[in-house]
Parts: sequence; C-alpha cells; structure tokens
Amino acid sequence: MAAVSFKDGIAIIYDSEGKYVAKSIISEHNRTSMYIEVAADIEAGERLTLMILHPGGAYEFDGVSKRKNFTACEIALFKQRDRSLRGSARHVLNTPATVNSITIGTIKRSMDPPAPIIIENISTTGALIKSDQKSFPLFSVLELDVDLGGKKGQLQGTVIRQKENRDGTFSFACKFVFEKL
Repeated sequence: MAAVSFKDGIAIIYDSEGKYVAKSIISEHNRTSMYIEVAADIEAGERLTLMILHPGGAYEFDGVSKRKNFTACEIALFKQRDRSLRGSARHVLNTPATVNSITIGTIKRSMDPPAPIIIENISTTGALIKSDQKSFPLFSVLELDVDLGGKKGQLQGTVIRQKENRDGTFSFACKFVFEKL
C-alpha cells in the first residue's frame, strides 16, 4: 500500500456510527506513517471510516483524527477494509455534482452546460447518482465533478444500471473507472 500516494485524491469521511462528517481533497499523504491531511474541522481522537478515491483506485480505511488547526486535520490510517465488488459498504452522501462529459463507445462529448446530478450514495466500487434527465445510456462513461468545499474532485464511472423513479427522476448506478498506475 505504501507505493500509492493519496495526495490530491478525495476523502469522504464518516464517524464510527456511519454518519457523514466531511468530504475533502487530500492535501498531504505521509506513506511512511500512513496519515493524510484534509481540510476538515474534526475533533482529535475521533474514530473514523474513510473512503479514499483517486485515479489509481478506491480504498476504505478505519482511522483516528488528530486536529491540526481549525481548518485542517490529520487522520492516521490504521486498518484497510476489505472491498469486494457488491459487498463494499455504501455510504449515504446526497451531495450535488455535475456531469462534465459523457463517452459513448469511442465518442466523447462535453456537456455544455454541465448536467446537475446528486450523488446519493457511494462505495469504493461505485456510486448511485440521480438526475432529472434520462440522458446517460447504459455503458456510457461519465466524468463527474464533485464540489469539495471550494475545490473540485473528479470521478469517472461507467453506467451499469438505470431506472426511472416514482418521482419522475432517474437513478444511475456507476462503476468507477480508475487509471492503471
């Protein structure tokens, strides 16, 4: 694990009971002592569950916070959780994001303006997104921008399931696409 750097990846942080705490870009990652630094106001000593997403993959860790100041927090990563395809824990997120481009086959098309979505839940293998439009075909690849408190995090996912909801919106299950490092 020490060979992978999480710097500039996305950390989604939950407390020990699974309640959402924060999401942030990872500003530092010390691979020797296995801690990350994020922009979050978390008390020292909090037991946490973290989902870390970056171009090389997705990881889930247990950790403990060490408060650095009012705008930054160090989190010691001490136990990596197992991640199996459908067995990955899903975490409620309900955060706004946008789809900036869509690739269907070999044709990539920018969305102008970007399509607003809600990321309803997320795991280390993918996310469930909700949209007012049925505009994302099966097996298309979506590039998403997620607002992380003024900074943008980017994710990429392939649409593997879709359904129309009773309220007239559409849900899309997306499997994350990661670069090979």
